[in-house]
Amino acid sequence: MTFRQDHWDCGGSLDGLLAGYALGALPRPVRRLVDAHLEMKPQAREFVHGLECLCSAKMEKAPPAALSNRETMLSAILAAEPAARPCCKAKAHGIEASLPRALTSYVGVPLDALRWRRILPGLKEARLPEEDGCSVSLMQIRAGTKVPQHTHEGQEITLVLKGAFADETGRYGAGDIAIGDEALDHRPIVPQDEDCLCFIVIDGRLRLTGPVGGLVSRFFG
Repeated sequence: MTFRQDHWDCGGSLDGLLAGYALGALPRPVRRLVDAHLEMKPQAREFVHGLECLCSAKMEKAPPAALSNRETMLSAILAAEPAARPCCKAKAHGIEASLPRALTSYVGVPLDALRWRRILPGLKEARLPEEDGCSVSLMQIRAGTKVPQHTHEGQEITLVLKGAFADETGRYGAGDIAIGDEALDHRPIVPQDEDCLCFIVIDGRLRLTGPVGGLVSRFFG
C-alpha cells in the first residue's frame, strides 16, 4: 500500500482503503465514495474511528520528520487491532433514494438530469468530471446483465448504491465497496431480480479481456 501526494494505492483491500481515508490520503472522488459507504453502512464508522484514533496517536508520538512517511504510518495502523468492522444491510429504494447525501452534493444534479449513454444492452453510464487524476462515473446495470470480462490498468473502486452484483471475488450489495486492480480479471454479473446502480472511481484504464473485448473496448477508459 502506498499513499503519497502524487500517488495512492490501497493494496486491493478495503481495510487499506479505509486506512487511507483515516490518513486523509485519498483523492477527493474516492473520499466521497467512502463518505457514502459510511452513510450506507453506519456501523463501519466504528472501524474508521478506531483507525483515526490510532492515526492521531501515532502522529502525537512521532517526530515531525517521521510524519511525512505515510506508508510507514499506514503499516503501523494496520498492524494494530482496531475495532471489528461489522456488516449491516442498507435498504434499497428507488433510484433517486439510493444516492447518499455525500454523492448528492458531489454529483450536483438529479440522476435523470445526467447525460446517460448506452454502452451495451443493459449497461448505461453517466460520466462525471475527472478529478485528482481519477475517472468518475455512475453506472446503471439492468437485472441479469453480464458486464464484459475485463482487468484494470490501475485501481477501480466501486460502491454499490442499489441492487447487487457478483464476480470472482464475491457478492456486493448496497453499501458495499469492491476493489479491482491489475491482479483482478473479472466479469461482474447482476442477479435477475433487481437492477444495479454503482458509483465508480478509476485511476487508470479498463482493459477488456473477453471474446468481445475488441468490439467494445472503445467505450471504456
